[in-house]
Amino acid sequence: MSQQDSLTVLKNAWSSSKGVADNARGASGGLCTIWNNSKLDLIHSDTRMHWICTQLLHKESGQTVSLFNIYVPQHIDEKRNCWQSIQDYLSENELENIILGGDLNVTLSTEEK
Repeated sequence: MSQQDSLTVLKNAWSSSKGVADNARGASGGLCTIWNNSKLDLIHSDTRMHWICTQLLHKESGQTVSLFNIYVPQHIDEKRNCWQSIQDYLSENELENIILGGDLNVTLSTEEK
């Protein structure tokens, strides 16, 4: 299924939704962040090689949330670059209520691979 097809399916499931999507960086898929437009307004969205940061305003409370949707690569050098890019972004921007989520590709032992 293409990125546009996936976004269409998700938007049909959430009729009052908005979203941000980016091409795949890993083995398959891609990144897509969707929110309920009747409850949240998009303030700003930034896309980097392995993540999307979406800043949203909760309409009722006036609170801002900064949601990072992340695909962390498996290769150690790419993994370091990914986390460094997030750290750099956080240092350069004043964000509130930060949430990190996605595929973090964390293993506790080699047997898990």
